[in-house]
Amino acid sequence: MNDSKETVKNGEAEGMTTEERKELRALLAEEVEDWRERRPDFVLPWDRALDEDSGQFYVTKAELAVFHLKTAYFPALFVAYSAYEVFIGIVEPMYDTERVGELIVKARSICSPAKYGEFSFPLEPLETPRRNDRQWFMWFAKEFFDIPFRQSSAFFDKRSYNLAPITTFADEKEASQRGDNEITDDIPF
Repeated sequence: MNDSKETVKNGEAEGMTTEERKELRALLAEEVEDWRERRPDFVLPWDRALDEDSGQFYVTKAELAVFHLKTAYFPALFVAYSAYEVFIGIVEPMYDTERVGELIVKARSICSPAKYGEFSFPLEPLETPRRNDRQWFMWFAKEFFDIPFRQSSAFFDKRSYNLAPITTFADEKEASQRGDNEITDDIPF
């Protein structure tokens, strides 16, 4: 990669420079420290239920045990996931400086494709519908926060669990359209 040249492809800056990578890492490290100062007590008791909102700022002792998460990584994991949502284009950047958001979007140009067996899926241009993928989050968390893959993968599962109540699957949509909204424990076979 040529660090001094920048081109535009599909409306996105291409070829993030080494200096820009360092700058983004430094800006995100400041975000982590700010997060740590604002939320010093982010571990909640065992019996506290988290939802799609509180789950993005807190972790319970039960989640730490179930997902084998280490609290030392949590401030960085929370900031990494918020920045990752900007990275994949599902939220708008909300930082004190526009530069953070610009660099996060620019980081898309250096992202590795997600791989599943012999298939490879590159990160789509921002204009296309987003796909949230564990591999992209793991790459982003490692690249800009030095978070081990095991921790970022487990955190991805934690966030998926917290978001489960607001996730709708295709078969649920079909059942709702038919007026079959009743949830039963009956197994249909």
